[in-house]
Amino acid sequence: MNSLYKGTLPSNGQEFEIRPMTLKDVNKALALQLRIIRDLERNKHNDYIHYKSREDLEAIYCTNSPEYKFGKRAIGAFSNGKLIAHTVISKVSPKDMPDINYPIKENSAEIGGVWTDIDYRGNKLMQHMLDVAQVIAKDEINCTSACAVIDPNNIASWKTFVDKNFKIIDLGKDPFDGSSVFYAYKNISNNPQNSFFINKNNQISISNNPSSRDEIKDAFKKQYIITSYDKETNMFNFAKSKFGKDKETSNNLDEANLLIIKSKLSHSSKK
Repeated sequence: MNSLYKGTLPSNGQEFEIRPMTLKDVNKALALQLRIIRDLERNKHNDYIHYKSREDLEAIYCTNSPEYKFGKRAIGAFSNGKLIAHTVISKVSPKDMPDINYPIKENSAEIGGVWTDIDYRGNKLMQHMLDVAQVIAKDEINCTSACAVIDPNNIASWKTFVDKNFKIIDLGKDPFDGSSVFYAYKNISNNPQNSFFINKNNQISISNNPSSRDEIKDAFKKQYIITSYDKETNMFNFAKSKFGKDKETSNNLDEANLLIIKSKLSHSSKK
Protein backbone atom coordinates (compact mmCIF):
# COMPACT_ATOMS: atom_id res chain seq x y z
CA MET A 1 0.00 0.00 0.00
CA ASN A 2 1.17 3.54 -0.71
CA SER A 3 2.72 5.54 2.10
CA LEU A 4 0.63 8.56 3.14
CA TYR A 5 3.26 10.18 5.34
CA LYS A 6 6.87 9.51 6.36
CA GLY A 7 8.74 10.96 9.29
CA THR A 8 11.20 10.37 12.12
CA LEU A 9 10.34 9.62 15.73
CA PRO A 10 11.90 12.31 17.98
CA SER A 11 12.33 9.87 20.88
CA ASN A 12 14.66 7.41 19.18
CA GLY A 13 15.36 8.66 15.65
CA GLN A 14 13.58 5.71 14.04
CA GLU A 15 11.74 6.30 10.79
CA PHE A 16 8.01 5.67 10.57
CA GLU A 17 5.32 5.84 7.94
CA ILE A 18 1.55 6.19 7.90
CA ARG A 19 -0.27 4.01 5.40
CA PRO A 20 -3.67 2.35 4.87
CA MET A 21 -4.32 -0.81 6.88
CA THR A 22 -4.75 -4.14 5.07
CA LEU A 23 -6.17 -7.52 6.02
CA LYS A 24 -2.60 -8.65 6.68
CA ASP A 25 -2.45 -6.09 9.50
CA VAL A 26 -5.41 -7.40 11.52
CA ASN A 27 -3.31 -9.32 14.05
CA LYS A 28 -1.09 -6.28 14.59
CA ALA A 29 -4.14 -4.09 15.25
CA LEU A 30 -5.63 -6.61 17.69
CA ALA A 31 -2.30 -6.83 19.54
CA LEU A 32 -2.02 -3.03 19.77
CA GLN A 33 -5.58 -2.75 21.06
CA LEU A 34 -5.00 -5.44 23.71
CA ARG A 35 -1.76 -3.77 24.82
CA ILE A 36 -3.56 -0.45 25.33
CA ILE A 37 -6.49 -2.05 27.18
CA ARG A 38 -4.15 -3.90 29.56
CA ASP A 39 -2.26 -0.68 30.27
CA LEU A 40 -5.53 1.13 31.05
CA GLU A 41 -6.60 -1.65 33.41
CA ARG A 42 -3.21 -1.96 35.08
CA ASN A 43 -2.93 1.77 35.78
CA LYS A 44 -6.64 2.24 36.51
CA HIS A 45 -7.05 5.03 33.94
CA ASN A 46 -10.44 6.65 33.41
CA ASP A 47 -9.79 6.66 29.65
CA TYR A 48 -11.22 3.95 27.45
CA ILE A 49 -11.20 2.82 23.84
CA HIS A 50 -14.04 1.43 21.75
CA TYR A 51 -13.19 -2.27 21.40
CA LYS A 52 -13.03 -3.67 17.87
CA SER A 53 -13.22 -7.40 17.24
CA ARG A 54 -11.40 -9.26 14.50
CA GLU A 55 -14.63 -9.22 12.49
CA ASP A 56 -14.98 -5.45 12.97
CA LEU A 57 -11.46 -4.79 11.73
CA GLU A 58 -11.72 -7.18 8.78
CA ALA A 59 -14.96 -5.49 7.67
CA ILE A 60 -13.24 -2.09 7.74
CA TYR A 61 -10.04 -3.21 6.05
CA CYS A 62 -11.94 -4.97 3.24
CA THR A 63 -13.28 -1.61 2.02
CA ASN A 64 -10.19 0.40 2.88
CA SER A 65 -9.81 1.91 -0.58
CA PRO A 66 -11.13 4.99 -2.43
CA GLU A 67 -12.91 2.70 -4.90
CA TYR A 68 -15.38 1.87 -2.10
CA LYS A 69 -17.32 5.11 -1.95
CA PHE A 70 -19.06 4.32 1.34
CA GLY A 71 -16.25 2.36 2.94
CA LYS A 72 -14.40 3.33 6.07
CA ARG A 73 -10.73 4.22 5.98
CA ALA A 74 -8.25 2.78 8.46
CA ILE A 75 -4.71 4.08 8.71
CA GLY A 76 -1.75 2.98 10.78
CA ALA A 77 1.65 4.33 11.73
CA PHE A 78 4.40 1.72 11.39
CA SER A 79 8.01 1.71 12.56
CA ASN A 80 10.28 -1.18 11.55
CA GLY A 81 7.16 -3.12 10.62
CA LYS A 82 5.51 -2.62 14.02
CA LEU A 83 2.11 -0.95 14.25
CA ILE A 84 2.46 1.93 16.71
CA ALA A 85 -0.71 3.98 16.05
CA HIS A 86 -4.10 3.37 14.43
CA THR A 87 -7.33 5.21 13.66
CA VAL A 88 -10.45 4.92 11.49
CA ILE A 89 -12.14 7.63 9.41
CA SER A 90 -15.78 7.20 8.38
CA LYS A 91 -18.71 9.14 6.95
CA VAL A 92 -20.91 10.30 9.80
CA SER A 93 -24.30 8.74 10.35
CA PRO A 94 -26.21 11.60 12.06
CA LYS A 95 -28.29 9.23 14.18
CA ASP A 96 -25.12 7.80 15.71
CA MET A 97 -23.81 11.19 16.82
CA PRO A 98 -24.67 13.15 19.98
CA ASP A 99 -27.37 15.82 19.82
CA ILE A 100 -25.70 19.18 19.34
CA ASN A 101 -26.75 22.81 18.97
CA TYR A 102 -25.49 23.18 15.39
CA PRO A 103 -26.73 21.66 12.07
CA ILE A 104 -23.34 20.29 11.02
CA LYS A 105 -23.68 16.52 11.05
CA GLU A 106 -24.36 16.23 7.33
CA ASN A 107 -21.44 15.50 5.02
CA SER A 108 -19.02 15.15 7.91
CA ALA A 109 -16.33 12.54 8.50
CA GLU A 110 -15.74 11.23 12.00
CA ILE A 111 -12.14 10.63 13.05
CA GLY A 112 -12.12 7.80 15.55
CA GLY A 113 -9.95 7.48 18.62
CA VAL A 114 -6.24 7.18 17.88
CA TRP A 115 -4.69 4.09 19.45
CA THR A 116 -1.06 4.82 20.27
CA ASP A 117 1.38 2.23 21.58
CA ILE A 118 2.38 3.10 25.15
CA ASP A 119 6.09 2.90 24.27
CA TYR A 120 5.74 5.44 21.45
CA ARG A 121 3.71 8.17 23.11
CA GLY A 122 5.20 11.64 23.16
CA ASN A 123 6.21 11.47 19.48
CA LYS A 124 3.29 13.57 18.18
CA LEU A 125 1.91 10.52 16.37
CA MET A 126 -1.67 11.60 17.02
CA GLN A 127 -1.01 14.98 15.39
CA HIS A 128 0.40 13.29 12.28
CA MET A 129 -2.51 10.82 12.17
CA LEU A 130 -5.02 13.69 12.39
CA ASP A 131 -3.30 15.50 9.52
CA VAL A 132 -3.53 12.43 7.28
CA ALA A 133 -7.10 11.67 8.42
CA GLN A 134 -8.29 15.14 7.40
CA VAL A 135 -6.84 14.73 3.91
CA ILE A 136 -8.59 11.37 3.55
CA ALA A 137 -11.87 12.84 4.84
CA LYS A 138 -11.75 15.60 2.25
CA ASP A 139 -10.21 13.91 -0.79
CA GLU A 140 -11.46 10.31 -0.51
CA ILE A 141 -14.72 10.48 1.45
CA ASN A 142 -15.59 13.88 -0.07
CA CYS A 143 -16.65 15.44 3.22
CA THR A 144 -16.73 19.15 3.96
CA SER A 145 -16.05 18.82 7.68
CA ALA A 146 -14.31 16.56 10.15
CA CYS A 147 -15.53 15.79 13.64
CA ALA A 148 -14.73 13.66 16.66
CA VAL A 149 -16.49 12.43 19.78
CA ILE A 150 -14.06 12.62 22.70
CA ASP A 151 -14.13 11.57 26.35
CA PRO A 152 -13.85 14.83 28.38
CA ASN A 153 -11.48 13.03 30.78
CA ASN A 154 -9.04 12.25 27.96
CA ILE A 155 -7.14 15.53 28.10
CA ALA A 156 -4.38 14.45 25.71
CA SER A 157 -6.94 13.57 23.04
CA TRP A 158 -9.15 16.67 22.99
CA LYS A 159 -6.16 18.97 23.51
CA THR A 160 -4.56 17.55 20.36
CA PHE A 161 -7.75 18.20 18.40
CA VAL A 162 -7.87 21.80 19.69
CA ASP A 163 -4.20 22.26 18.78
CA LYS A 164 -5.14 21.14 15.25
CA ASN A 165 -7.72 23.95 15.04
CA PHE A 166 -10.77 21.85 15.82
CA LYS A 167 -13.39 23.66 17.89
CA ILE A 168 -15.07 21.91 20.82
CA ILE A 169 -18.66 22.92 20.28
CA ASP A 170 -20.76 20.90 22.69
CA LEU A 171 -20.87 18.56 25.67
CA GLY A 172 -23.46 15.90 24.99
CA LYS A 173 -24.44 12.29 25.60
CA ASP A 174 -23.04 9.43 23.58
CA PRO A 175 -26.06 7.75 21.91
CA PHE A 176 -24.57 4.31 22.53
CA ASP A 177 -23.75 4.33 26.24
CA GLY A 178 -25.05 7.67 27.55
CA SER A 179 -21.62 8.84 28.70
CA SER A 180 -20.67 12.52 28.54
CA VAL A 181 -18.64 13.41 25.44
CA PHE A 182 -17.10 16.46 23.86
CA TYR A 183 -18.03 17.07 20.23
CA ALA A 184 -15.19 18.54 18.16
CA TYR A 185 -15.66 20.06 14.70
CA LYS A 186 -13.52 21.53 11.93
CA ASN A 187 -14.31 22.91 8.48
CA ILE A 188 -12.05 21.11 5.95
CA SER A 189 -13.70 22.50 2.83
CA ASN A 190 -12.66 25.53 0.83
CA ASN A 191 -15.93 27.26 1.68
CA PRO A 192 -15.66 29.69 4.64
CA GLN A 193 -19.43 29.47 5.14
CA ASN A 194 -18.84 26.03 6.66
CA SER A 195 -16.74 27.64 9.40
CA PHE A 196 -17.75 29.14 12.71
CA PHE A 197 -17.99 32.89 12.99
CA ILE A 198 -16.13 33.80 16.16
CA ASN A 199 -16.41 37.05 18.09
CA LYS A 200 -12.98 37.40 19.66
CA ASN A 201 -14.19 40.40 21.66
CA ASN A 202 -16.60 38.20 23.58
CA GLN A 203 -14.60 35.54 25.39
CA ILE A 204 -14.76 33.71 28.70
CA SER A 205 -12.54 31.22 30.52
CA ILE A 206 -13.75 28.26 32.56
CA SER A 207 -11.67 25.94 34.71
CA ASN A 208 -11.29 22.37 33.49
CA ASN A 209 -12.48 20.39 36.47
CA PRO A 210 -15.52 18.17 37.20
CA SER A 211 -17.23 20.85 39.30
CA SER A 212 -17.24 23.18 36.27
CA ARG A 213 -19.12 20.74 34.01
CA ASP A 214 -22.49 22.50 34.45
CA GLU A 215 -20.86 25.87 33.79
CA ILE A 216 -19.34 24.47 30.59
CA LYS A 217 -22.70 23.08 29.46
CA ASP A 218 -24.30 26.47 30.06
CA ALA A 219 -21.61 28.19 27.96
CA PHE A 220 -22.29 25.83 25.05
CA LYS A 221 -26.02 26.56 25.28
CA LYS A 222 -25.22 30.28 25.00
CA GLN A 223 -23.33 29.62 21.75
CA TYR A 224 -19.83 29.74 23.20
CA ILE A 225 -17.33 27.20 21.89
CA ILE A 226 -13.90 26.12 23.14
CA THR A 227 -11.19 27.61 20.97
CA SER A 228 -8.08 26.85 23.03
CA TYR A 229 -6.81 25.42 26.29
CA ASP A 230 -4.20 26.82 28.67
CA LYS A 231 -2.45 23.84 30.26
CA GLU A 232 -0.62 26.03 32.79
CA THR A 233 -3.82 27.45 34.30
CA ASN A 234 -5.98 24.42 33.38
CA MET A 235 -8.51 26.78 31.81
CA PHE A 236 -10.69 26.41 28.72
CA ASN A 237 -10.91 29.54 26.57
CA PHE A 238 -14.33 30.08 25.02
CA ALA A 239 -15.45 32.53 22.34
CA LYS A 240 -18.97 33.56 21.35
CA SER A 241 -19.85 31.94 18.05
CA LYS A 242 -22.41 31.46 15.34
CA PHE A 243 -22.38 28.97 12.52
CA GLY A 244 -22.77 29.64 8.82
CA LYS A 245 -24.44 33.06 8.99
CA ASP A 246 -24.37 34.96 5.70
CA LYS A 247 -24.76 38.47 7.11
CA GLU A 248 -22.14 38.50 9.84
CA THR A 249 -19.97 41.59 10.10
CA SER A 250 -16.23 41.28 9.72
CA ASN A 251 -15.78 41.82 13.46
CA ASN A 252 -17.31 38.40 14.04
CA LEU A 253 -15.24 36.46 11.52
CA ASP A 254 -12.33 34.32 12.53
CA GLU A 255 -8.88 35.14 11.17
CA ALA A 256 -8.90 32.46 8.47
CA ASN A 257 -12.10 33.83 6.96
CA LEU A 258 -10.80 37.41 7.14
CA LEU A 259 -7.77 36.37 5.11
CA ILE A 260 -10.05 34.89 2.44
CA ILE A 261 -12.14 38.07 2.31
CA LYS A 262 -9.07 40.34 2.16
CA SER A 263 -7.69 38.24 -0.67
CA LYS A 264 -10.93 38.57 -2.63
CA LEU A 265 -11.07 42.32 -2.08
CA SER A 266 -7.46 42.74 -3.19
CA HIS A 267 -8.07 40.67 -6.29
CA SER A 268 -11.20 42.66 -7.16
CA SER A 269 -9.41 45.99 -6.83
CA LYS A 270 -6.86 45.00 -9.45
CA LYS A 271 -9.49 44.46 -12.13
